[in-house]
Amino acid sequence: MPATLHGGDINARTRRFLTLEESCESIGISRVMGWRLQKEHAWPTPDVHIAPNSDGWDAKRILQYARDTGRMNARGEHTRAAEGSMAFAAAIVDRSYHARPRILLGSTVCSAAWGMNPLGVYHLRRRSNFIPAAVRVGEGFGWEEWDVIEYGLQTGRLDPDRIQTWLERRTADYPSLGEPTWLDKIKAAA
Repeated sequence: MPATLHGGDINARTRRFLTLEESCESIGISRVMGWRLQKEHAWPTPDVHIAPNSDGWDAKRILQYARDTGRMNARGEHTRAAEGSMAFAAAIVDRSYHARPRILLGSTVCSAAWGMNPLGVYHLRRRSNFIPAAVRVGEGFGWEEWDVIEYGLQTGRLDPDRIQTWLERRTADYPSLGEPTWLDKIKAAA
């Protein structure tokens, strides 16, 4: 059943990415083959990662990958020429297919940042003044971390004194987030 979209979920800038299953389907391979290619490093890295555990791929990039590996011809028709050829795919998949994904926060991580129950974020999303998601992958939504911090500060869901606590927790609980890029914005606002 598709997720019900509420006022704060998406807007015109929300970008849609494919799940692994959708990516595989779009180029005519099984999900198992997609997982196998991923395990062999013969599949593109995700374009976005919604913490804690959702990945998304850009449809155009997946189609280009299919053409580069011979799984699809220039007219967009599926071919069987490279079927099962992981070595061929691994040889084609170079640095352009292995970049670090853009990291975004899912509802669970938003709730952790604000120190609230994850169900509370679901209820907040129903309000039209909630921050629109930056991306959508399958049924999941992802928000830029700074937008989550800023919304929390503006609405009182994130006390400025809790920012240090969040920095410690995000490093321990969500290492995939990497280094925060918004610390300078907090210092400038103070």
